[in-house]
Amino acid sequence: MSYAAAVEQLNAMVPELYTGSGQPRRKFSLEEIRVLLAALGDPHRRFPSVLIAGTNGKGSTAATLASILTASGLRTGLYTSPHLARVNERIRLDRIEITNDDFAGLYFRVHDAAQQLVLEGSLPQLPSFFEILTAQALKFFADAEVDIAVLEVGMGGRLDATNIVDPLLSVITDISLDHTEWLGSTIGAITREKAGILRRGGTLITLPQHPEANQVLGEVAAELNVRGVSAVPYMPPIDAGSGGSYRIEALGTEIEVDSPLTGAHQHRNLALAIAAAVELATNHRFSVTAGAIADGIHQTSWPARLEHIERDGIEWILDVAHNPAGAWALRAGLNALPNQRRAPSSSVACAINLSRRWHRSSFRFLTRSSSRQSMPPAPLPSTICWPRPALPELSR
Repeated sequence: MSYAAAVEQLNAMVPELYTGSGQPRRKFSLEEIRVLLAALGDPHRRFPSVLIAGTNGKGSTAATLASILTASGLRTGLYTSPHLARVNERIRLDRIEITNDDFAGLYFRVHDAAQQLVLEGSLPQLPSFFEILTAQALKFFADAEVDIAVLEVGMGGRLDATNIVDPLLSVITDISLDHTEWLGSTIGAITREKAGILRRGGTLITLPQHPEANQVLGEVAAELNVRGVSAVPYMPPIDAGSGGSYRIEALGTEIEVDSPLTGAHQHRNLALAIAAAVELATNHRFSVTAGAIADGIHQTSWPARLEHIERDGIEWILDVAHNPAGAWALRAGLNALPNQRRAPSSSVACAINLSRRWHRSSFRFLTRSSSRQSMPPAPLPSTICWPRPALPELSR
């Protein structure tokens, strides 16, 4: 079967999270992905992994850590979600997307195995969109004999399909309100779901954040005898700006942190990635050096995170902010533009991705910005909806 057929079948599964009023929601558990992976030879047991959960920043953290590991000469898998343009973006090996042929072959292998399990009664239903993709990624990484895989949790953590692995490290980025209909309506409830990626006697890498999140993470970590590693030592000096490089010490050596990911919020994601790399080097004997950490950070590619693209005299800023916390980070990045750009009076259009739930509050955050690039509230909603007809032509 073809790549186009695989993508078409996958896309037909997307509405599974969006049930109508009165319709029962799909119930998720790790048992179904466990049964599916067993039929595929338990590929998740054939390589070590790092699992990253959080509300915002987990993709940036995962991409940066994977880039560091690749720069270290390690054969590195990276699994992220969602994708921007092509579903292949979710599954990468040493920064390179899975090919169409490999993607299609894995999709139909996983789908056929799942269909057989349903016929046998071993599965109550076909796996979800995300479960299928997760199984594809894990099988791809196992077949490629990766040295390590970096896995981004899709939603939550406790019941997320990625949580089927037994990670060397559990990384938790900043937590805020999002997916409340699935994860809970408070920071504490959401944090407890994300803390589901912790393992008894395992290692947690995180940063101080919202008091409710700190409390829950501390409680769960103590209950499971988890060793906590703070990424605070890898934060930049307090006078560091939102863009440009800065110097820190890692593995006993001072390095320059020069990331293409701009915005002050990325400092936290970078610190988490560095802390994870250092932990892998010092306690798990991975061949990561200070130089590789610096090189990997510089070589990171993670589009649509305050990404600047210029076309026909217009500077586009592409960002995937999709909740209030993301909108605040975007606003801060826009406010910093006049001090960083040589031509602050140039036209700037901003393309972001907002769910309807957060549409009104997020736009309010953005339109109250003091930046000269911000637009008045009235025309804004019709101007920065994603995707705009012209935006696909701007993709790199």
